[in-house]
Amino acid sequence: MKENKLVQICDKCHKASCWYGEFMCVDYFNAGIELKTIAELRELDLEHEDNWGDEKMDAIFGQPAPFRYEE
Repeated sequence: MKENKLVQICDKCHKASCWYGEFMCVDYFNAGIELKTIAELRELDLEHEDNWGDEKMDAIFGQPAPFRYEE
């Protein structure tokens, strides 16, 4: 998994699992999208990598993943 791959997350709780509807936070109704890199998500350490890893994103979006890699 590339460290600079972008993942959509909830801008309220900063978790991918919330944004993709698995474990929604209390503010999910008013939440927006925030893009974070894999490296940033690892640094936040708010949820397990399985919630935003390649396998999960492929299951949600298919291939190729819809997000670019940061330059």
